[in-house]
Amino acid sequence: MRTALFRRRGHPHVDPFKASSLKERCLISVRPVSMARFVVLSLRSISSDPTRRRRSMSRHRGNDRQPRSGRWPGVIGGTFGYVLLKKLAADRHRLEVATAYRHRSKLESLLGPEIWTLVRDRTVIDFGCGDGTDAIELAKHGARRVIGLDLRERVLAVAREKSAREGMESRCVFTTATTETADVIVSMDGFEHYEDPAAVLDIMRTLVRDDGVVLATFGPPWFHPLGGHLFSVFPWAHLVFTESALIRWRSDFKFDGARRFSEVEGGLNQMTIRRFERLLDESSFTVEAFETVPIRRARPLHTPLTREFLTAVVRCRLRPRRRAVDVAA
Repeated sequence: MRTALFRRRGHPHVDPFKASSLKERCLISVRPVSMARFVVLSLRSISSDPTRRRRSMSRHRGNDRQPRSGRWPGVIGGTFGYVLLKKLAADRHRLEVATAYRHRSKLESLLGPEIWTLVRDRTVIDFGCGDGTDAIELAKHGARRVIGLDLRERVLAVAREKSAREGMESRCVFTTATTETADVIVSMDGFEHYEDPAAVLDIMRTLVRDDGVVLATFGPPWFHPLGGHLFSVFPWAHLVFTESALIRWRSDFKFDGARRFSEVEGGLNQMTIRRFERLLDESSFTVEAFETVPIRRARPLHTPLTREFLTAVVRCRLRPRRRAVDVAA
């Protein structure tokens, strides 16, 4: 039996979804011995870096809007790192990544079947809608109106064509911005990409109604074996090599001029679980539920100490925080 969508903070652990719910590339086999050594060494590095300690202790909201020079720096760089990457990652950029949701609903897999009841006869915003697949599915399952938001006009054009083919153009609109408010905001695989995730949470608060809800999932987080997405040519490659070496390797087959992770298509902000929790704590939302879903084969090793390295998907349910005026009334 599939478990509940999330578990509430402070409640006993609830087993997460089985393998079928997670991205295939995230559900890799991890060798316990080598993984354990990597975790211990990495945690020592983080705890011994005074810059990281100061940043993690800071609670000022503006910190996340500033350049984060203290992010994971990588170890191997320069020309040596670039040449080594070319050897280790030969032809890997040509491989197509299989989707884990080809024959089933991604929304239902990650958010549970109750998502359809939640959106029925409601206005829904699909924040970071991409090609519109999820937005169209929401409309087919009874959402009264679905607004797909994305900054990329290219994917919005694809979404509009797809909704027309599916006969959903009257219930789906795809745009770069909106002033409409929604009962439900859905964000799938977005928070590891946004350049300013704190600002995104602010925008979400203006777009969701006071009695509405935000359902957000993202993954893999940065310290996952494949947390570097394209840059994870092998497990934790994005932590072993420096950003400059990885970007230089990428420039051999991507010609968009990107010079940093944040400049690649879609962006990559090195989102960790701890950073995401801090963003939520400092946002205008109350965290109603939060769950870190472990890599399937590493489930026995998934603990509060190792979760940064062994979590495949992070998901949460957010409610708008009551305004001071409402509390006073």
